[in-house]
Amino acid sequence: MTKKLLQYCKNNKKNLILAIIITALLIVFCYSAINHNMTLNKTAFSYESNDSTVGGIWDTTEILQTFVSTKSFLSGFSIRFGTFARENNGTVTVELLSDPFDKDSAIFSETIEAKVLSDTAFKNFEFSPVKNALGKEFAIRITASEVGDKPVTAWCTDGTNAYKDGTLYINGSSNESDLNMQIFYCGQFEFEDFLIILVFAFLIFAVAFTFKKKMFIFSDNLFAAKRLRILALFLAYILLLSTVRAYVSTSSISYRINTLSLVLLLCIISLTIVFEKKLKLYESFINLIKNERNFLQQRLEALQPENKKRFIIELIVRYASILSTVAFGISITIFLILNHLSPRSIVIVFILALISTATLIIKKAVFEKETNACVFFLVTALIFGIFLSYAITPGTDVCWDGAIHYERILDLKAMFFDNEKTLYDEKMEYTHVYTFTSFFNDSEAFMNSITHDSDIINSASLSSVNLYQFLGYFPFALSMALSKFLSMSILPTIFLAKCANLLMYVFLIYFGIKKLKSGVYLFSTIALMPCAIFLATNFGYDSWVTAFTMYAYACFISELQRPNEKITAETVFLMLSAMFIGCGPKMVYFALIAPFIFMNKSKFDSKKNRIAYIFATAGTMLLVFISFALPFLLDV
Repeated sequence: MTKKLLQYCKNNKKNLILAIIITALLIVFCYSAINHNMTLNKTAFSYESNDSTVGGIWDTTEILQTFVSTKSFLSGFSIRFGTFARENNGTVTVELLSDPFDKDSAIFSETIEAKVLSDTAFKNFEFSPVKNALGKEFAIRITASEVGDKPVTAWCTDGTNAYKDGTLYINGSSNESDLNMQIFYCGQFEFEDFLIILVFAFLIFAVAFTFKKKMFIFSDNLFAAKRLRILALFLAYILLLSTVRAYVSTSSISYRINTLSLVLLLCIISLTIVFEKKLKLYESFINLIKNERNFLQQRLEALQPENKKRFIIELIVRYASILSTVAFGISITIFLILNHLSPRSIVIVFILALISTATLIIKKAVFEKETNACVFFLVTALIFGIFLSYAITPGTDVCWDGAIHYERILDLKAMFFDNEKTLYDEKMEYTHVYTFTSFFNDSEAFMNSITHDSDIINSASLSSVNLYQFLGYFPFALSMALSKFLSMSILPTIFLAKCANLLMYVFLIYFGIKKLKSGVYLFSTIALMPCAIFLATNFGYDSWVTAFTMYAYACFISELQRPNEKITAETVFLMLSAMFIGCGPKMVYFALIAPFIFMNKSKFDSKKNRIAYIFATAGTMLLVFISFALPFLLDV
């Protein structure tokens, strides 16, 4: 047995090393996620959209907000201050009282200069955990030293008692409002951490399975020339967007060259020259010209007088598709590099997208006799998805729960990449400052405002992350972390984050369509519904759920369409994995896995394989169900 195992390892050394590396990374991520969640947990939050302030905080003012600790280890809180958009005088003292009505019971105190506070932004106060805090009442006390005419303020709800377990007192008088605040807890191993272990256990199993079957990452042609060309072009485009960085000073915008991006871009270009035979980036442009010349020669030689009109129309469509698609890409690139977004630029990009899509589909369908629906889906979804990624303003008021989704994206990014937030991020999380109205009223001032805010670093805190539930935000978080590393301007950062989510959505659906024998146009139509494409180009997890669920059902339906073929382990793995991953952000969809259990008996080689399939399917559904139901059972 040992001899066979050693021989197997020797024959599969490369795959084994890759499996060990990826498994180790997953374990590290699992440890990181649990450690992250046990550091700080954001819970109580009294913010309401119709908010107000407590008024100026002078040397004679006392603001007191009581609250009840819901966990044993109280480790911090956050207050949303206001500065009236100016640099204020004096100092602000913030205290935590163990007895709300005893000023001498302070267990934490911090005094800060009023001028360092940012307007409408949260300021975090962290301290050594207060043990055995569960169920006890505490109070946040705010005082100031200002005696002149430039006090700070604190935001509160507008006459709404949003936080039921506490009361706001202004100079000793109770108030119907509550402070905009967050309470932090730490040091508890909870159900979320258990979920993280389950998720990574499943992923480690997936790695072991792929290692055994030599699928996905262990494919021999992973680094084939075609994939390298696509990767090189994609990286070159990202680096091109980050080469120029926009800055705002004294209401005017200026541009600076990003040295790191420029060096990396030159490296990519150099590598493509060195490995031209393999990558063929430049050769592909030459081949395009040669192919077009050969096409014209062949068609002219075979041209009949009665087909002259059709030939002219074909030429117009053919070159309109090429020129409009190239112009579409170039125009978006230029607008993003210049950090320029305006109603006029949106109209230009839309017209180019419309011409490009229409001519490409006519070219494929009419003149090249293309009948594969996945091609039409890919063309339409990518071009109009990229257009929407650019055209929708970089705010959170354009989509359902946009501010909540954006906050969670930052939380996930903080766990795996960096814990830095800007003033722009703070406004995107808690207020609808960057809106369509402000954009159309004064687009230049709008862009200058968000560019300016994106350069101001604000304090940020770790937040509890349920990794399984937050899977749908990973494309956004990864893209934004990459953009941050390359010091991109804010507009390319938001554009690429949306495009990363779009690419995930489009290509999963694309590969799903390719599996089907029939129903491809219905499948494509559902995936191309305006609401679906709109969601794929906005902050949220909906497109993640839709894409993985549709892909899983494409696998399932494709098997039903081939009753005489046996189902493979690879298909079962892809189908169940897609459903498990897709249900993460919306675990209540566990019931969608149930139909998979009723796969036809003829699809299996033996009764043993069918029973194993049923157990695997039921086990996946049970795991998702437990992830959904257990929190309700453990925490009323």
